[in-house]
Amino acid sequence: MEPAHATLRSKVDGLASFDAAEVGGARSMRNLARFATIFSILTAAPPGAFAQQRPPGDGDQKRNENRGPVAISSIGFEEGPNNTVISITTSETPTFTVFKLVDPVRLLVDVAGGDVTVTTPRVQVRNGVIHDIETAQFASQGKTIGRIVIGFDVEASYSVKTDGNTIRIVVDGAERMSGKLGDAQSAELVKKAQAAIEAEKQLREELLAARSRETTLVESERSAKNALEQLQAELDRVAADSKRLQGLLDDVRSGRESDSQLSEAATRKAEEQRKTLEAAAEAARQKVAALSAEQEQLEAERAALKRAVNAAEKRKVELSNALSAEEARREAARRSRQEEEQLAAAAKAARVAEETRIEALRDAGSAEADKNAALAKATKDAEQLRLDSAKSATRVAELETALAAAKKAEGAVGKTSSKLEAELEKVKRERDLAVKAADKAKRDAELDLSEKADMHASALERVRAANDNLEAQLADQKKQATLAERAKRTFEEKLEESARAIEALKRRDDERLEAEAEVARLQKERVQSAQRARDLERDNKALLSKAERLEAEKKSLEQAVASGRKVDGIEDALASQTAELARIKGAIEAARGERTEATRSREAAEKESDAVGVKLARERADLAAVLQQKDLFSKEIATLRDRRDSLSRDASAEEQRLQTAQVRLKRLEGERSAAEEKVATLRQEVARLEGARREEGSRDTLEDRLAAKNGEIAAKKTEIAALQKALSAEKTSGQEALSERDKRLNAALENARAEARKSEEGQKKLAQIEKFLASQRAEIDKLRSGDKSGALAQKERELASLEKELAAARAQNEKSGPAVLQTARAELKAAESRLGDLETQLAREQKARTAAEQDLADARGQIGTLEADAKVGKTELASAKRRIEELTRLSADASGEVERLEKKLAASRADSDGGKAIADELAEAKIALRRAEKRLGEEQHARAADEKEAVARVHRLEGEKDTLKAKIIAQERALATASSSGDSEKELARARQKIAELSRDLTIARVQSKQSGEIERLQAEKAKLQAELARREKVAPDGVELAKLRQELAAAKSAEKSLEADLAEARQNRTEAAELARLSKAVRAAEARAETAEARAEDAEEAGQKTREALNAAEARAHSAESAGQKTREALSAAEARAHSA
Repeated sequence: MEPAHATLRSKVDGLASFDAAEVGGARSMRNLARFATIFSILTAAPPGAFAQQRPPGDGDQKRNENRGPVAISSIGFEEGPNNTVISITTSETPTFTVFKLVDPVRLLVDVAGGDVTVTTPRVQVRNGVIHDIETAQFASQGKTIGRIVIGFDVEASYSVKTDGNTIRIVVDGAERMSGKLGDAQSAELVKKAQAAIEAEKQLREELLAARSRETTLVESERSAKNALEQLQAELDRVAADSKRLQGLLDDVRSGRESDSQLSEAATRKAEEQRKTLEAAAEAARQKVAALSAEQEQLEAERAALKRAVNAAEKRKVELSNALSAEEARREAARRSRQEEEQLAAAAKAARVAEETRIEALRDAGSAEADKNAALAKATKDAEQLRLDSAKSATRVAELETALAAAKKAEGAVGKTSSKLEAELEKVKRERDLAVKAADKAKRDAELDLSEKADMHASALERVRAANDNLEAQLADQKKQATLAERAKRTFEEKLEESARAIEALKRRDDERLEAEAEVARLQKERVQSAQRARDLERDNKALLSKAERLEAEKKSLEQAVASGRKVDGIEDALASQTAELARIKGAIEAARGERTEATRSREAAEKESDAVGVKLARERADLAAVLQQKDLFSKEIATLRDRRDSLSRDASAEEQRLQTAQVRLKRLEGERSAAEEKVATLRQEVARLEGARREEGSRDTLEDRLAAKNGEIAAKKTEIAALQKALSAEKTSGQEALSERDKRLNAALENARAEARKSEEGQKKLAQIEKFLASQRAEIDKLRSGDKSGALAQKERELASLEKELAAARAQNEKSGPAVLQTARAELKAAESRLGDLETQLAREQKARTAAEQDLADARGQIGTLEADAKVGKTELASAKRRIEELTRLSADASGEVERLEKKLAASRADSDGGKAIADELAEAKIALRRAEKRLGEEQHARAADEKEAVARVHRLEGEKDTLKAKIIAQERALATASSSGDSEKELARARQKIAELSRDLTIARVQSKQSGEIERLQAEKAKLQAELARREKVAPDGVELAKLRQELAAAKSAEKSLEADLAEARQNRTEAAELARLSKAVRAAEARAETAEARAEDAEEAGQKTREALNAAEARAHSAESAGQKTREALSAAEARAHSA
């Protein structure tokens, strides 16, 4: 599979090499690329699947097989006029197979023994028919095969032939073109990409949950290890007590030689008890060994679970790398609804498989919890065994005291001995029963542990099955994802976004550094917490040193007993110190447990703080992407504004040129009017001369004048013809200028239309240009129509004038005679000839006018097309404008929301657990922001549900308030009772003092007198006082319990205030709108979590306070025990003095 991975890596390298100049935004590219990558990763189907899909009409070309490696040295292509030729060059004559696959269309060339590692792994063609040419290396039935995959964008015919060591594939290129992806298809793919992103987020959350479960297992393991250590310590202590009892028995045996029979019996009983204790200790050691084995098994299972989690993490990392590497792979959006349903089904199956795996992990966690419970039970059994041993030791001591008393009593030795033997037998039976109960508990624990181990093994098997199922689902996804191959072919033009994505990654790195700084701060706080824990440990060590000192004093007292001093007061003091030591050790163990709980709470708070930092970093990255998108749009708008200004300057230049042409036309028209006025003046002069000639009656003069005037008329006509020629040339140049101007205006209109699709300023510019163009067209039409009609009118006026002159000449000739008539006829012919010329010119002018009108109609048609295009551009511009406004609004909203939450987070960071609450609120607000559109249709329903929930919550809070009030009342009563027990405490103190005095008197009486009656009386009085003391201790709580009750009362009052605040808030929230109710609910949840964290902190503080109070009480009791020891020593000194004096 390594060559396939190498091929995938080469694909990723090829995709990563594209430029990022044409991409519109980093965030859209990342979302689309993730979706495309999910399918492109899964396209690597096994070669056997391809062979099964081979169509029958493609044919194979096979040659000699059993050859050495064939190096594929190069792969290239060449574009022809009608086809594309792909050349595959090998080191020797190749043996190959060609077959075609569809959906997507691709042509596969498998070269037997081919080695594609020496050639380019990917060749880009992308001419509309052929997309890319890729290579793959794999082995089939022990033979190496080099595969060349030619991807098609469209169906095309092809032919394959060989030329020596070259394989040539000729592909029809009639449909070579570049494809574009439509907006609808892009939107569809964006939806798919968003779905893929949501799936990835869900997978990340599940992975975090798995890590949390792993942390819980580690904590459970640590707790089990601590319990084992405590159990071992208890076993050691039991063994030490057993040795101490053995020493005491030896001392008693040596000091009581006179009563050898009773002493031997007591010694045997004590020896049996010692053996029983040793057997119990051995059983406890075996239990510890079993627990150690179980701990090792737990270690192995935890390691296996950790490996599974690491494997899942590794798969996730590989998937993430593949996603990042295959970001550029895109697919044409011509998928049907069936493909989407298949993908959704595959994703659902994957989620089901993952949920099954998570459930199996949860079962494994339950099995681990059961094992921890079994371990706790075993620890409890060991503790019970230790207590039984202590009771047995106490009973042995009592029996020894009774034996001593019986030794001194006369006449009742036999009866007392039988009674003591019966009691010893009873103690033995109780010890046997305790041993049997311990063995039964051990067997039950072992059976329970074996069952838990089986359950754990089955849970692991389910986890493996779930993993196998998940892998099968992933394989199915890979097969189904091959259907989406074409989607990776039309996104290539948008791959240039990678550069901006890299910039976004850099910004994320910066934010990661900030997060690391925050983590460093939290670690510093963690070190401070550890320092506080060490301080507490130091205090515990101090207590332990005090306990050891008391233990030393106890041993000194025991040595005094061993030396032969039979003083009950010393034994009482020794028992009191032993009980005091036990209480101190219990307080120390409780303090350790509370410290462990506080440490766990602190670690949980630190994890929550870390999660807050991660979420904040993710939100900052999303905000940076939105801001980057906004900056890109701002740059595009600035570019459009610059182009608009340039077009405005060009339009101004065109307007100036048109104004210059208009001035020239007006000047020519003025010259023509002046010429026409001159012609009119000459005609008037001719008429005046003809009138004068008629008046003179001289034909010669008339003819001379007429000839002169005709000459002048001919000159004027020549001048008019020259003016008309100049006007025609000016018109031609003006028409050329107008045509050139039309072309420039059309080009400007096209540019404006292109710009109009991008910005609002472009749209305004387009409107201005179109208005100016309309005015110019109207002016051009006016000029053109005005020029033609003016020329025609001029010719018609000249024709009418000539006809009038002809009529006048005819009349004059009729009067003047035949000569004049002949002359007039000649002039008439000339006039008719001129009329024919004018008619011919008029026809030419009419034809030119018709052609000009046709050109004008064509131009108007083009203008209509341009106007339609301008409307389309306006529509597209409006759409782009709306998208820009929407993105700007979303960016502003997101920026405001994130800034608000960041400020709130910064304000509450001083609290120990406030970060988690704000982070949860931040995540809730982001979720609410993303799903706001979806919630619009569910607003009414949500309002009703929220109101109903608020009412229920009000009732629930009222009930909790009443319950707490009742509890507070009961605690206040208990406190009052405890306060009223002050007199009882004083009585207890007096009773203890009287007991101490009686003990001293008893010691003195034992030294001074041997009378058993007095001893029995004092012992009875002592027992009575001890019973009274025990009764009073049961009735009256000590100072620690009283302080505990007061603290519970304060905590209950605080809880009542909190509930009242919540009740007021709930009542207020009932009157608010649905959205406000929902947000208030989220705030309440965050506040509840904060209160929970504060309560945990308060509990930890109260536990520390209790520990300190317990330590103070232990110190006080230690001082009391020390003073009692001092008094005992003084009493012994006094007794010795009295003994010497006696």
